Amino acid sequence: MDRLITGLAALVLAGCFGESALPVALLSSVNATPTVVFSADATRVSALIRVNVGLACVVLDDDFAAKLDDLPMMIKSRGTTGEECSPPVIELEAPPRVAGGLITMTYPGHEISIGLGDLLVMRSMVVVPDGPFVFEPGQRIALRLSPAADLTQYRPVLYFSLAGMTTMDVPALEVVGDELHFTLPMTRPDSLEVLLIRYQDVWPLCGGAQCLMQHPISIVQALAWK
Repeated sequence: MDRLITGLAALVLAGCFGESALPVALLSSVNATPTVVFSADATRVSALIRVNVGLACVVLDDDFAAKLDDLPMMIKSRGTTGEECSPPVIELEAPPRVAGGLITMTYPGHEISIGLGDLLVMRSMVVVPDGPFVFEPGQRIALRLSPAADLTQYRPVLYFSLAGMTTMDVPALEVVGDELHFTLPMTRPDSLEVLLIRYQDVWPLCGGAQCLMQHPISIVQALAWK
């Protein structure tokens, strides 16, 4: 606690902000365990760093660094200060489509690591038996997902969209091994989206922080109708 109070006192930017501005603390100066809220998909890996230290804004140290494997991640925000705080954000666009990616964040006296498992691997779904995504309304179909382990690690949720708007059609899903079985709606939607949702909020492949995966895995497929 003495270290926290000393760090906060040393880092108050007196005179730089108005009287109502909150004090500022460097990430390395606080004792509270950070919470990292992250997302990872084919387009972007991003992470938001939250630390609860009461009435203070936490910002990144000057020598904070983050990378995904050997690729440097960009600091989108070091954390903003003033009457309200916003947390630091880092990201990497177009990450490599590999299994086992590791985010590493380093700053004085600390390191945070987040194993991404298979979040970045290529995902697909195909019709069983094999065929194009051309159907009749009300048709019973089966989709095989890849990787096959997805349906044992995640809970599938399916949405239909028409002209960019989510429809009210919510099919009853039957999971058979690595396949999803369901009936197509009569409304002729133009796409379907399978969301793969984790059973727990806390991400297990995490060290030096509490990690939460923010967005589920998403697989989107256009539909055509006979």
